[in-house]
Amino acid sequence: MFRSFTILTIHGIAIRVHPSFGILLLWVIFHWGMRGDGGFGNLVFGLALLFMVFAFVVLHELGHSLMALQYGVRVRDITLLPIGGVARLDHVPNRPRWEASVALAGPAVNVAIGAMLFPIMLAYGAARSFSSFHDYALLLDEVSLGGMIASLIFVNIVLVIFNLAPVFPLDGGRIFRACLTHFVGRDQATRVAVAVGQVLAVVIGVI
Repeated sequence: MFRSFTILTIHGIAIRVHPSFGILLLWVIFHWGMRGDGGFGNLVFGLALLFMVFAFVVLHELGHSLMALQYGVRVRDITLLPIGGVARLDHVPNRPRWEASVALAGPAVNVAIGAMLFPIMLAYGAARSFSSFHDYALLLDEVSLGGMIASLIFVNIVLVIFNLAPVFPLDGGRIFRACLTHFVGRDQATRVAVAVGQVLAVVIGVI
């Protein structure tokens, strides 16, 4: 019904944004613009956080895409939605090891980003004489440089944990299927991975 529009191209891969992304943008403007007494400063912080998060989502999907290209799989595009990003591949790599490598490449990018940001947060904490983990946790409520760094580290941790959950077709579910394929074949592995994913999705939903 609504067509995504291309904002840039990287290594021949079109990065697209779905119009529904505007809903999230409006929510951020309302939420951060109305928060506390910061006014315009809060809004700028919220918008910066939003665009940084989705920059990380693009890098996550590029991790998948560039690894897929190494195995000769054509990547059509990457589309940003309010719930995250989706990389469209011509086909899933037909070897279990290749499929697992493509699936792991995305979370690996987020681990690398978090690892690069962590020393910066420690240096920031040292400058403010932080003495406990609780001091760093409080940064998540701050509209400040430290709050931005802490939030971005937290986001990358959440992206890794969420995507590695063995819920097909998330990355963890694809890794799970790739491992099962060695023992029971691809078709049976797919059925098992989907069944396990459905059960876990219900459990997560209940929690």
